[in-house]
Amino acid sequence: MPAKLDALVGQGLSLSEMPVVGPISAGHLQAYVDASVPPAPQLGQIETMMGKLSIALPKREMSDEEANERLDLYWQALKRHALPDLQQAFMTLLRTCKFFPTIAEIEAAVAPIRGRRTRRLVAARLLLMKHQREWRPSGEPLTADEVRQLGSILADPMGHKAGEAA
Repeated sequence: MPAKLDALVGQGLSLSEMPVVGPISAGHLQAYVDASVPPAPQLGQIETMMGKLSIALPKREMSDEEANERLDLYWQALKRHALPDLQQAFMTLLRTCKFFPTIAEIEAAVAPIRGRRTRRLVAARLLLMKHQREWRPSGEPLTADEVRQLGSILADPMGHKAGEAA
């Protein structure tokens, strides 16, 4: 998505404050919305994230059976989150936690990340809706003659005649 449109999506404007975007911007927004369903995590990915945290943070000793039960418990609680949100939350927790985080701490770290992503998606959908409802092409379409004239102007914007030195 172009930087200007990306900034617009991130501004947090209300529907009445949003501009009416044109068809090119609407195309970028539609592509963003279409690609906005992030992948869900797989068990192995959660296991990897938890493993990295357990290496970096102090933890109590536990048996393999306890570790497997803990992994299953965390998996059941965290699998509903988007993978990119979890990965970002785990990186935040890696930098901020002093001990292995509880599920509630992980949920608290995911919430603002998911919130930002959701707000951007809602803004993109609102801009699309506003485009569909309010955008009108400005002026009349060019005639074939006007298109030819415009083409010749664009081909030689300085208006030089053939063989003339610039």
